Amino acid sequence: MKKQSRPTAYGYRRRSNSREDKISLEAQGSQIRTYHRHKFHGCQPAVPLVMIDDEGVSGGLPLFSRPDGKELLNKLKPGDHFIIAKLDRAWRSLSDGATMLHWMIEQGIHLHALDIDVDSSTPAGRMCLHVMMALAQMERERIGERRRDSNTERRSRGLPWFVCPYPPLGWLIIRDKYGQRVFFPNHKERKQLRRLLAMHERGLGYRRLEQRLHQLGWTNRQGNPWTRSGIRRALFAVKNGFPQASGDAQKWGSLSDQSPQWHRHPRSISRLLWGKAGAVAKD
Repeated sequence: MKKQSRPTAYGYRRRSNSREDKISLEAQGSQIRTYHRHKFHGCQPAVPLVMIDDEGVSGGLPLFSRPDGKELLNKLKPGDHFIIAKLDRAWRSLSDGATMLHWMIEQGIHLHALDIDVDSSTPAGRMCLHVMMALAQMERERIGERRRDSNTERRSRGLPWFVCPYPPLGWLIIRDKYGQRVFFPNHKERKQLRRLLAMHERGLGYRRLEQRLHQLGWTNRQGNPWTRSGIRRALFAVKNGFPQASGDAQKWGSLSDQSPQWHRHPRSISRLLWGKAGAVAKD
């Protein structure tokens, strides 16, 4: 007769990089260890606890797509216990959570969610888990709606509508006397980018511009050498009056060329050569 392997309890902890992430790995681990100590006290055979951590991972990413989450799913076997301190540490999508919950029930794996005090070994626990996953998904969608509405309002007022380490090219993001984040022209950067455009109009393509900027020792705002893709974005910005977003190009209009297709599709050929080619074509 084949000897049945003893069950194992796996505690799963996740922490994202979001500032809204209030619960730390230590707090989750403390809750899981306390629950395991009381739940499996005196069990024969003993049920060991194995902790698995996922750091810097968003809750919107499916469990099987996370580095340590995938490793956990490969380790789980019938009779094992999957313990999480909060339901949204494992799933925030109803479809992902429902699929994984169905798979665990079929495999005989028991899910323990400590924040709602249920496990999937009972019908009431399974129903409660489905309801909580639906609510978690609804809250995530509502947060996205509130952020989009806020961005639309801030954009209509000409204010920064996003949080990023670097503002748009040609702009600074500063705080006014009321503490509000506002755009302010970066005159020093704009002057450099206009010089870059002048070299481009004299006949230097993207590759030669890249080589020339390396010779001059110019660096971008991050302090790194200029690349062709960065040069293309910089020329796009200066030709369109330094828009605050790529979608604002038509609203701002083009300062360096009145043809509408010029700022939509930055060309690798210089304007000087393009003008000569047009003159030859007319002749």
